[in-house]
Amino acid sequence: MRKRNIRSLLGSAFLVLLAACSDNKDIPQPGKNGIESTKFLASSSIVSYYKAQLDMEKISNAPEQMYREYIKPEKIKEVRAEMWNLWKTANEERIAKAELSTDAIGSKPVWKIPQDEDMKIAFFAKGKPTEKGYPMILQLHGGGSYPDAASAWGSSVNEGEWYGNLSLAREYEDAPSFYMVPRMADDRKGRWYYAPQVMAFRKAIQVAVLSGIVDPDRIYLTGISEGGYGSLRLALFMPDYWAAVGPMAAAIKATEAVNGLRNIAFRLKVGEHDSTYGRNYYAYQWQDYLAKLQKENPQDFVHEVIVEKGKAHGVEYNDMTPWLIKHTRRSNPLHVSYVYHNLAADANPALGMFSLGVYNLDFRQLQADHQKAQLGLEVVRTGNTFDIRTNALSGSVTGSLGLYVDDIDFAKAVKVILNGHTVFDERVAPSRGVMAESIALFGDPKRIYTAKITIKL
Repeated sequence: MRKRNIRSLLGSAFLVLLAACSDNKDIPQPGKNGIESTKFLASSSIVSYYKAQLDMEKISNAPEQMYREYIKPEKIKEVRAEMWNLWKTANEERIAKAELSTDAIGSKPVWKIPQDEDMKIAFFAKGKPTEKGYPMILQLHGGGSYPDAASAWGSSVNEGEWYGNLSLAREYEDAPSFYMVPRMADDRKGRWYYAPQVMAFRKAIQVAVLSGIVDPDRIYLTGISEGGYGSLRLALFMPDYWAAVGPMAAAIKATEAVNGLRNIAFRLKVGEHDSTYGRNYYAYQWQDYLAKLQKENPQDFVHEVIVEKGKAHGVEYNDMTPWLIKHTRRSNPLHVSYVYHNLAADANPALGMFSLGVYNLDFRQLQADHQKAQLGLEVVRTGNTFDIRTNALSGSVTGSLGLYVDDIDFAKAVKVILNGHTVFDERVAPSRGVMAESIALFGDPKRIYTAKITIKL
């Protein structure tokens, strides 16, 4: 009976897909008409689609017909592997040009990143990799913005901080580990959380995973001073990539965005006398806020907030990465909390960006009415039911939210409840189009989704 139900489903179910494609037109609903497997899009066309998305700020949907290329649930594992192998093929040149190195001496390539910036990066490894690959640690140096610097790499402060950071990274007792230690790309801007940097870090994670060097569930982020501010903001902006994050000598105001740390381990360290920009004051805020969240959610919000006695801006650095690498990522959590926001809302609009998506959420159809608009989101999954709650925090965010669904019973309806009202209660079918799209969007082997529902907010 179950097999007949699945056949019926594959013959008649439809997948709701309204996400905008590259020409900003909506993809039509495929209705009941699937495409025969003999007419599925060729592998070469899928590779071409993937290549067109590499290092792009906006990710387009897969070719339209792929959303009608339905597959049987029992074939999901096989097709998922095929789609990921095509992604690897599309990335071969990108991986080679990245110049990753796993020896102790390492490499220091210069990457061309968006907005015509050049980023020097040191890559090196310590110890032997685990069976799944190295834990990867992205470490950001201190320093900051020096608008009067003679050139992009004209600040002696940032140059010195980079070399100091390299020395620290080599001293930490965290082997086995694979390090990425970038140098600030433009000292005149001097921030780690601007759009070009975010795209560079996303690329670094993707190529390191694709190369087989890195375990995708053991990627960590840390930084000192300006690097601490960068790691803190990136933790809140793209939590879905990190297993753990550890800012040092930096703290900002604790807001509702802190809820986004629900599924990653977090360790903040500030000196008790570090009062510049209110760092010690804000660290105590984080201490109280996270303690409250963890008490209310005993399984979530793994954290330590340390206000180090007797210390000012310099704290003890050596114990951070050994703590971080003990933790493993939750790639597909049952409860997602996130504040949709502009990562650099106070900067030039060209330097800011809103997330394209986190975990199993696609934000590409959301529109914010201004740079500082914020929307709180809570998504809780129980079996085939997804309960979504939204909270307008600032300004207005409208449009549609994409919800990727996976590991469900495809013989039954998927129910979506939005702010207490059922807005979707239908069966969905797994398709190759959603798989290809989610790979292009996230570049993550643990988030190759099979079906998608689009909900108007």
